[in-house]
Amino acid sequence: MATLLERTREINHLLQEFEEIEYPTVAKVLSNVIGANVYIADVNGEILGYAFLNDFECDLMLDKVVGQGRFPRNYSERLLTFNETSANRRSRSGRCAFADNTECMFKNKITTIVPIYGVRQRIGTLLVSKYDGECSDDDILLAEYGAAVIGLEMLHNQNNTQKSRQEDDDAVIRTLKSMSFHEQLAVVAIVKQLEARDLFRFSIFFDDDSVILHRLKDDDGVVATEIFLMWNITRSVIVNSIRMMQVAKIVSSKSMGMKGTRLTITNNKLPVMIDEFIKGNLRLSEGSDNDDISITWNGLVSSQQKKLDTYWDTIMTEDERITLSGVLSRLDDLAGDDDELVIPWSFPISLDEFRDMLGRMGNDMKRTPFVKTKNKGGDEVHVKLLNLFMMDKVRAFKK
Repeated sequence: MATLLERTREINHLLQEFEEIEYPTVAKVLSNVIGANVYIADVNGEILGYAFLNDFECDLMLDKVVGQGRFPRNYSERLLTFNETSANRRSRSGRCAFADNTECMFKNKITTIVPIYGVRQRIGTLLVSKYDGECSDDDILLAEYGAAVIGLEMLHNQNNTQKSRQEDDDAVIRTLKSMSFHEQLAVVAIVKQLEARDLFRFSIFFDDDSVILHRLKDDDGVVATEIFLMWNITRSVIVNSIRMMQVAKIVSSKSMGMKGTRLTITNNKLPVMIDEFIKGNLRLSEGSDNDDISITWNGLVSSQQKKLDTYWDTIMTEDERITLSGVLSRLDDLAGDDDELVIPWSFPISLDEFRDMLGRMGNDMKRTPFVKTKNKGGDEVHVKLLNLFMMDKVRAFKK
């Protein structure tokens, strides 16, 4: 058996060898030096790292805890009640802590609970479990020393996370500051289009007595023409705003040719801060005022809503409303990309009239068309919903 000094040096080696310590590595070292199963959890019960001595652990623990990646809520809350090390605890009831009305299969299981602190704040818990005897004073000392090492690493990670979040915030603010009013408006429109879940892309295959809906794969395309049609923001402004976000590493983009630009948001603070920006809660500088952005954006959104309401209530016939809602509502039944659905045609208007109606909804609108259609030859038409409120209108009508 290694001496206490030798075992302590194994833990010290972690601090000397690695620039950034990983919790599973710490758990493995502590498991070896103490001769026990080890779990490292944060204050919410999430398991950051664990290690089993000789891969020895019960199936319930593997299923209920390790498999879930966290301790049950009641158990994690109970751990937080221990403000100092509680060594060599045995179950009084003999029941499993993670499964109701189940006896523990190990009658000799002994657990030591070591709180992890950082700057006078509880930030986690170290659990040490033995099956062949109690933890000695040396084992408990090593566990407490290990908890101190873990606490330092958790504080380091928290500081890095906070610093990274601040850098993300600053990147968004700097980029928005450098933009013109219309470029800022373009960023809002792009983010809202990417967030929209009801702007479906699908194909309609017209058969003799039915239509086949086919969900097209969403390629995350941001098409300048579509944003121009919906929001009346010029293509050059949209391209400039994308380029500025890309330079700031807020988004990454890839040209898809005629399909548009494949855009991925790489800074997760962008959508959050855009929401705050259009609400007027995010100030780019002292004395700045977002009222113009809020008024303009809300006006554009309101315009989309009103135009759809007017078209739906006064231009479309009742038969057209029944048909359109009957077809589009089935989009919710498509499980995912490349899924298909056959709809027997039993609607008031004919297939040809329905096809013409889709064309009118896209082509006859001078601004903010409701759909974008493209004939693929033969009896297939590709459709993309452009109006943010189309599916809301369809679902409400079906009810």
